Amino acid sequence: MKFCVIGYGRWGKNLYNTLVNLVGKENVYVYDSDEQNTKKIRNSLQSVEEVIQNKDISNILISTPASTHFELSYKFLEAKKNIFCEKPVSLSTKEVNSLIQTSRKNKNVFLVGHTFLFNDSINYIKKNIKNKKINLKIISGRYSSYSTNVNDVNVLWDFGPHVISISNYIVGDEVVDAKIMPLYFDQRGQLAACNINLVYKNGVNSIFELSWLSIDKKREIDFIGESKMYRWNDLKPTSPIEYIKKVFPEKNIVGPYKHFHTILNKTEIPAIQQSAPLENELNYFISNIKKNNYSNHLSNLTFSYEVIKVIEDLEKQLI
Repeated sequence: MKFCVIGYGRWGKNLYNTLVNLVGKENVYVYDSDEQNTKKIRNSLQSVEEVIQNKDISNILISTPASTHFELSYKFLEAKKNIFCEKPVSLSTKEVNSLIQTSRKNKNVFLVGHTFLFNDSINYIKKNIKNKKINLKIISGRYSSYSTNVNDVNVLWDFGPHVISISNYIVGDEVVDAKIMPLYFDQRGQLAACNINLVYKNGVNSIFELSWLSIDKKREIDFIGESKMYRWNDLKPTSPIEYIKKVFPEKNIVGPYKHFHTILNKTEIPAIQQSAPLENELNYFISNIKKNNYSNHLSNLTFSYEVIKVIEDLEKQLI
């Protein structure tokens, strides 16, 4: 079983290294439009056409700029290859529909790189919300960095697929309303900071800050119930989750702050067995290929369609 990584930038290197660990270096090829990026890779190819024509390579991983994802995905689908494409798989729902139809016709495995669906801490939270550990009412998150190396899309398309995929996955219901508050457009005219609000059919509200202008990198989401909540921080790999309960004090506070209305929080750090999300994701891709399972995947094109539909609806409000 041979694989080819298309695009050998920062994330492409992560895909390549993880694949090599899973299937061996001899089974992983690379193509990048800049030959300088792959000159040290023995199994490097010279063109997309060469990848398509190579009958030994039946599995493609796409990690190129977002604006190229649809065209490349469609070409490889037509060549009847299995595809793993980083998010967003396209910049329009019309194009995603085209991929869905072609994938079904050709019976391809097609996964979209919504990595957080394979994150052990996110799955822990999803499981415990489903088990009524908290009565979820609000999701509130911050996904930001200071500056960006993304040139072809705005912050909504860069960070939006991450938080919307997490929110959709956790809530498990349809978004019935979506609003955006643009906060800043950069010198290129690209949206660089915004707040978004999603309302789900079951009444859950999700609010996210997306920004390339944060003073530091943030990957934080609160999953809030009336008396309990989970706080998730992806930048704390050894303790990514806090389970927090409201506790009202039994006695009145004395001293200079006695007039304050005080609520104490009891915080627990769940012990979670953590594995690498990207490794989980690629193992899942490989497993479905081996089983010839062409439908009902986690992080499939239909799931990604719903994510892109929300972003499309939000972007229309910027015009």
